[in-house]
Amino acid sequence: MTRSVVHCEVDSYLQPPCTDHFPIVTIVDIPQERISTTPSLNFREVDWEAFQRQLLINLEEIPLPARIRTSEELQKAALNLTTVLQVTIKEKVKVNKPCPHSKRWWNSDLRQLRKKLNQLSRTCMKQRAVPNHPCHGEWKCYDTLFTFTFTLNI
Repeated sequence: MTRSVVHCEVDSYLQPPCTDHFPIVTIVDIPQERISTTPSLNFREVDWEAFQRQLLINLEEIPLPARIRTSEELQKAALNLTTVLQVTIKEKVKVNKPCPHSKRWWNSDLRQLRKKLNQLSRTCMKQRAVPNHPCHGEWKCYDTLFTFTFTLNI
């Protein structure tokens, strides 16, 4: 621990008035480990209608469903279906590499609610002299909705 201390001194300029306490300023060098983020599939931003259309096109490339009689036929059908799904996911789902500091619980719903809440907040600030203005009630509703949605996503 003593090797990590870069600087340590008493700073008399930061002494609070009427006390005999002297603040000690200590600078410690502690290396931080960064979390390595792996790329992931962003299923939140998928256009599901386009995904379904592409899946139907890709499903036409495998044999039509038929009665499965043997274990080999079951394995082949499962492999075909899995392959088609993986190809469709690769084509239609975006890959994102999140920043190590990103908030993974933040989504587009929260972004839209926050934008609306900020707009209403500006309107309420302009109308602060009119306490019965409808924007105040609307702001309160959106604030409650944002708080509720926010706590669900954490």
